[in-house]
Amino acid sequence: MPNSQKTKLHRRPDQPPAYANRYSKSQSSHRPMILIGGAAVFALLAFIGIFFAWRQSSAVPQAPPPVTQTAAPPAALAEVSATPEPATVTPTPPPTPVPTAIPSPTPVPIQSQLSDVPALQSWLLALINQERQANGLEPVMIDETATQVGMAQASEMVQHRHRSAWNLDGFGPDIRYSFAGGQNAVQENIYTFQHPPGQGPQTLGEWQQLIKDAQGAWMGSEADRAKILAPENSGVGIGIAYHPASGYLAVTQEFVNRQVRVDPIPNLVEPQAGIVVSGRVEPGITDARLELAYEKLPTAMTLQQLNEAGAYLS
Repeated sequence: MPNSQKTKLHRRPDQPPAYANRYSKSQSSHRPMILIGGAAVFALLAFIGIFFAWRQSSAVPQAPPPVTQTAAPPAALAEVSATPEPATVTPTPPPTPVPTAIPSPTPVPIQSQLSDVPALQSWLLALINQERQANGLEPVMIDETATQVGMAQASEMVQHRHRSAWNLDGFGPDIRYSFAGGQNAVQENIYTFQHPPGQGPQTLGEWQQLIKDAQGAWMGSEADRAKILAPENSGVGIGIAYHPASGYLAVTQEFVNRQVRVDPIPNLVEPQAGIVVSGRVEPGITDARLELAYEKLPTAMTLQQLNEAGAYLS
């Protein structure tokens, strides 16, 4: 095209170039939208962040569910703080009665087994005086104190199955008689017998024969016969004890010799203490004499010692 035909475009100084207008137009149509979109996203994120921050700051915190835990208080604290409950008093029931076991029969004097013991004592007294009269001697009378002594010794012999003039305390007839209140001389005869079970005397006549056998045994012994026929005897004590289950019988004779009447004296005195003995001679006594005897202090004895002791000599 000829230069004359070219059209030269002129712009005003305040008008931008065409490419600039095109570029500007293009930029002006897309860039504002991108900026607006980014700002909107940023604003949305900021709003969400602010919203959640507000929710967290304004929300009331919820307490966790309570946990129940039971712990035993210390022993000392429990004792101090706890109020003791009143004790319940339960009445104690009365004890149930327990039947008392019946003990085995204990040896007892035969007067608790037979009602005729006084008759047997009288029977033996008659046998004694029969022998004395046959030898020209005065009869003897029953002495109650000596009888008490004889009964005690017979009962112990039956109970413990021994045959001795001493007892378990070691007392001979002299001491036993003195402790019972006697103030005279005494001499003792003892007799024991045992029958098989179920074969004991049943009638008074059978008992009398058994007592007569005892008297016959004494008269057959020189020492025992001398005691029965002693001229100076004034009284006699008779003891009889019997144990039916064992068939053991014991009989004693305690001959009392009273030549003087002694004023009461104590049975026991302290060592080295003085004692006065006074009295009077019985009527009819022409050959009075005074005898003093010393005897060691008695000691307890075993059953073996009692059975081996032998005769007692006053």
